[in-house]
Amino acid sequence: MLHLCAILLAATAIPGEIPVTAGSPKAAHLFQEGRTALLDLDPARGARSLREAVAVEPEFPLALAWLGRAVPGTDGLVFLQVAKGHSAKLPELERMEIEALYAERKGDEDHARKLKRELADAAPADWVAQVLAGTQAQSDRKSQAALLYLQRATAMAPGRPAAYIPLAYTYLGQGMLEQALATAKKLVADKPQDSRARDTLGEILMRLDRLDEADASFEEATKLSQEAWMAWIGRAYVRFFRGHHAAAHVMLARAKEAAQRAPAPAQRMVEITVAWTQLAAGSGDLALRAIDDLEKVAKAHGDDAGYAWAAVERGEMLVELGKRDQARSQLAEALLRGEKMGADDANTLRRVTFWAAQRNAIASGHKDEAAKAVQGLEALPPPSADSMAMREMLTAARAAQLLAHELPLPAGDGRGADPGRQSEGGRRDPCVDGHRQRARWAPAGRRPCLPVPAHAVRPAASLRQPLITAAVAGRRPRS
Repeated sequence: MLHLCAILLAATAIPGEIPVTAGSPKAAHLFQEGRTALLDLDPARGARSLREAVAVEPEFPLALAWLGRAVPGTDGLVFLQVAKGHSAKLPELERMEIEALYAERKGDEDHARKLKRELADAAPADWVAQVLAGTQAQSDRKSQAALLYLQRATAMAPGRPAAYIPLAYTYLGQGMLEQALATAKKLVADKPQDSRARDTLGEILMRLDRLDEADASFEEATKLSQEAWMAWIGRAYVRFFRGHHAAAHVMLARAKEAAQRAPAPAQRMVEITVAWTQLAAGSGDLALRAIDDLEKVAKAHGDDAGYAWAAVERGEMLVELGKRDQARSQLAEALLRGEKMGADDANTLRRVTFWAAQRNAIASGHKDEAAKAVQGLEALPPPSADSMAMREMLTAARAAQLLAHELPLPAGDGRGADPGRQSEGGRRDPCVDGHRQRARWAPAGRRPCLPVPAHAVRPAASLRQPLITAAVAGRRPRS
């Protein structure tokens, strides 16, 4: 009877959609709920619903696969392996979705990329397939493909942040500011109670130098969610742009309060952002003292991750201050401290550290040392699919290495050849996806890209430093 129910449920799929084979309508509903939450950047709710779906139906292949995407570390891979083991008799498109998630988790990016594209083309009426292909294309900096798939997704799934937010940031990354604004406004109209929608709109309005409207949108985001710490940072940036430094620091204090309800990485990101504003204002000693304080708290609480990241931040600040030898020593210390962290988190820290070490070595004229740092990056396992900036660090490091040797950049490799539309002065637009910082060549008047998922490890602070410098200096956004 269970097998018959599964067949019946699979048979109800709409043409052009990926079927969902489940033996229980309740499990199927929980799965849809969890997968949507996960894609909409609500990982805690997503994982909870997916676990409930698996509890109702332990051999539900798609639920197991998406739970594998939601759960970090070895446990996530195990869920995906179990899902793959149960997928042999599923319809072809369903098997392909599971295989794409499995390849993504294993770090087989080329295979995952190919499967996502094939899945989206074979299931043109499935919004999830379009989002998977669209965000992959966006990560690969293939903006036209990203626009194609994400436009399809928004047409099929009105009001889905998973589709609208990356589309808005793809437009933004291409300098298509009016289209980005229209997309963000449409999401707000469809989801007026969604703080992420308001936050995204605020970010784009700030890029357009419409600071009053941006501040109003950020304020709405803070009213809609007590955890909207990134929107408080947006409000701080608006005040920095206006030259109201005291008011900006009040907003940063509110961001710290809101982050107390968020996971530890979010709390650290706010504290570190405050420290970098101090550095940008020319108070290097205050900034380093703030990192010292973070380090002491982390050590006292046995927070190995916080303790290791403090060394990274200090190292990157020393890079910015031109203290090359001290920076080298501190970054080496960060790698040692990272040995006590979990595998995935440690590798994230190593990526940031190796990239900082490469920049420091290039600035010092030590090309061999820079090449060794790039080799360290290359030796790391591939990061997860949602860590877009982490995935692009290697591309950026290789490009910097070529520039250091005064060699022409390669074209057409599908990864780093299309770095995005350049702003005035030839500096690249750092944000395409809105979830991570893109590059060091940021145009004046930017803050960290928005929104950051609650579970995300913060991006390297040195990526934010030029942006913070521009804001603290009161240099207005360029439209």
